[in-house]
Amino acid sequence: LQDELPVSNFQEVMRTLKSDLGRPMDEIFSDFGQKPEASASVAQAHVAWLRENGQKVCVKVQHHGVSSLMGADLKTVEFIAVRMTKYHPDAPDVTDLIREWRRASQEEVDFRLEAQNALRALRTLRRNNIDVACPEPILGYCGKRVLTMVFINGWKITDLDRLPYGTDRESMCCELVNAFSALAFDEGLIHGDPHPGNVFVEPVGVAAGKPGSQPQKVRPVLLDWGIVKHLDYNERVAAAKWIIATLAQDRQLYLSSLIDLGFEFGMDGDTLEFATFIEASLGSSAWMFRDSIPSASQMTFMQQMQQHQDRAERQEMQQQAAGPKQQKMIGKVPGVVLFFL
Repeated sequence: LQDELPVSNFQEVMRTLKSDLGRPMDEIFSDFGQKPEASASVAQAHVAWLRENGQKVCVKVQHHGVSSLMGADLKTVEFIAVRMTKYHPDAPDVTDLIREWRRASQEEVDFRLEAQNALRALRTLRRNNIDVACPEPILGYCGKRVLTMVFINGWKITDLDRLPYGTDRESMCCELVNAFSALAFDEGLIHGDPHPGNVFVEPVGVAAGKPGSQPQKVRPVLLDWGIVKHLDYNERVAAAKWIIATLAQDRQLYLSSLIDLGFEFGMDGDTLEFATFIEASLGSSAWMFRDSIPSASQMTFMQQMQQHQDRAERQEMQQQAAGPKQQKMIGKVPGVVLFFL
């Protein structure tokens, strides 16, 4: 699902290029790789060279018909969500979540928006002097279904055997955390799909451009800015409170941050069942941040997680002894949660 899905026919790729860019492929590119380097659910990526200056680029071309197919899928999901609410009164209201999913999906298939998101991310990283890159779009060769970018000569961040000897992986990961933090809380821009296929490592330094030579240094690259969330000031504050509460295991601040994010609860906060839910939710959230904690603090973190799990299990046993629940736990799930799952 990341980068090895079935590919589109090359004749269809040529038609999409001509339709979106207004000129035949041969007038724009001096060479264009017919076999895609990668293919995902929305588009596939080709290597090409611009005719005007010989620059090597990556051209992302949308699969034919994917926009209408995604629309049909989302209508199905919305139908299921409505039925779920009708036949299961205890189920939370997820209409905001579905609405956010629809918005993100509609924007994902407009590559002009993706180009603007990538430029915005690139400016933010440069402004904060963070050594993480983004592929720069070449706006003159972009359309709704075609995105032309500077070529990134890199590999997936999970391909550890390709890292140069002596690479400080912890420092590189810390730089990534800094990047995501600056983007989210300084710029209000959240990358919605940061799987390994969208987080590359590229060589930099004097030796990086020499064939067969080992690069002196590598840095992360954030690809694919099609799915994003733009946070306003209040949403940034609420998200920051949620992260701080999670890492500090502060239950009151955690509950307050969930409410600020848009959660609505249908149960009294003083009940044992609600306390059990908060304890379990807090533990699950903390586990998501385990890889962002420096190795020197990992042992303490794991001990805290074990204590947290023991406490949650005791509360669950007490809850079971108290009998079945009487009220709806979660009334409403906000759309922003889609970007924290």
